[in-house]
Parts: sequence; C-alpha cells; structure tokens
Amino acid sequence: MRLPPFGPAANGLVAYEERGDVFTADPVTGVAKSVVTGTQLNLRPVFSRDGTHFVFERKEPGLSKIATEQQRSQVPGRLVVARSDGSGAVVVTPEPVTGFDPFPGATAQYTFSSDGTQIALWSSLLVGGGGQLWIAQADGSGMRQVDTPLDVVEASYLPPDGAKLIVTAGTNGGPNGIFALDPRTGQSKEIVAPDSSVGLGYVRLSPDGSRLAYVSSIDSAGGPSSYRVHVIGLDGTNDVVLPLPAGSDLRGRPRLVQRRDAPGRHPRLRPTQRGHGVGRGPRRRVWPGPRVSA
Repeated sequence: MRLPPFGPAANGLVAYEERGDVFTADPVTGVAKSVVTGTQLNLRPVFSRDGTHFVFERKEPGLSKIATEQQRSQVPGRLVVARSDGSGAVVVTPEPVTGFDPFPGATAQYTFSSDGTQIALWSSLLVGGGGQLWIAQADGSGMRQVDTPLDVVEASYLPPDGAKLIVTAGTNGGPNGIFALDPRTGQSKEIVAPDSSVGLGYVRLSPDGSRLAYVSSIDSAGGPSSYRVHVIGLDGTNDVVLPLPAGSDLRGRPRLVQRRDAPGRHPRLRPTQRGHGVGRGPRRRVWPGPRVSA
C-alpha cells in the first residue's frame, strides 16, 4: 500500500549526530539511542518523508571523530542510506563527494525525493565543490549529474509528487535566485529573481506544492533584524512578507534539526518551535531564537 503524499503533520523521532555517531531520540520521552556507530565520522542524518530510512554523510577512513573543521574539509565523504534503526546501510554515492560544507553546524546538502527512492545532493562552490547537482538512487544502484547551468546551494523536492526540484541557485558566481528545476531535463523556471543586494535561501514548501516560504537578508535593512520571511506562490506571484514580533533580532546562524514524522503523515508548512523560521517536516532549520532588545 502506498502512503498518501501529504496530510496532517505529526512529530516522530529526531535524528542527530553526536561525536561522529548517529542517534535517534524520542522528543516526548527524551530517550535517545545510537543507531550508527563505528570508527568513521558520520554526519548530518536526514529522514525520508515516511520516516522509514535516513541518509547521512560518512567521511572516508582515517579521519578522527573529533576532527577540526579544517581537517573535515580535507577529507571527502560518501552518502549512506540506512533504515530508521540503523540497519541495512547502503552506500549510494560510488565515489567520495567533495564540496560538502565542513562547518559543524552546516545543514545537510542532500534530501530524499517524495517517494524515498532518490536523493538529490549538491556540492558547494565555497568549499571546493563545483556547485553541481546529482540524483542518487536510494538503493545504491547508481547516480547521475543533472545537466544545468545553475550553481545549486539548496534544493527540495516539490510536493506532492516530487517531479521537480525547488532550488536556490546562481549562475557564474552571481547572486542566488529561487527556481523550479526539472531534474530530468535540467530546464528551470524563475520564481524569485536574483538580486545582488539581497541574500536568499532557507526555502520551505507547502504540502500541496502551490506555495513556498523563504528568507531574504539585507545587511542594510533598518530595524533590529536583517531577515525577512516571505511566502510566495510557485508562479512567483503574491510575495508576502511576514511580520516579525516586536523586539526580535534574527541575525544568528541557523542550526539543523532532523525530525522524522510519524509513518503515513506528511509535514505541514508551519512555524518552528524556536525563532521565527519556517520548517518542513523531517528537515528543519531552526534559528537560535530571537534576541530581545533591552
């Protein structure tokens, strides 16, 4: 039986990395257990939408689990898919992938497709990658590069069917915009135009795929915050800026929490528990919380 692609959201296990191992924890009981251990450094687990599997980065052998950011940047990793209990691990990238951000608080540069059969992954120009986008089969049967001129920095499969990707990307080192990209043909359509004076990113999609939320950042913006949270139609119309609470200061670097939704349920577009970012189910970036001015 195929599970419905969307529906009411429900909280499930949280997956996280600690000291190079992958753990899951029940946010209600607080009980945590290790599910991926060993001598290699394992990073940034991301759950599939149905919560049955997760994908994570495994650094090549020889790197200490307490390696510095610089040491991490010198050693590439491969993506591995495992069941939610850590069993059945399968390497899905035949060769090590360069261009994953080594910063300990960096977000994962990969995401599951809507049906869990594929994984989109992308490298970063800033850390030695080429900005390329690949599609890997979740069963380890192969991967291919998407032929696109876009330098991708963020990607999400568009619900409900995942036929397209919504990417934050630029071209030739230029500013980032937000695009709908067909991973089969590499053709893209602009949703939010690139602007050299505005930073764009942190895209989250509505369950029906008709809208998305994103963040713009303008260093010269007046007031206590440089962030603006937007909601816009997938066709690029009706761009609405959401109001921020009085006294909030959203300038902190986002951190990552991976949440597995209960089987058979799909995440809603909803506020995060802390701060005022927008989260999407299994994969959520959460601001450290507003700093209230005195």
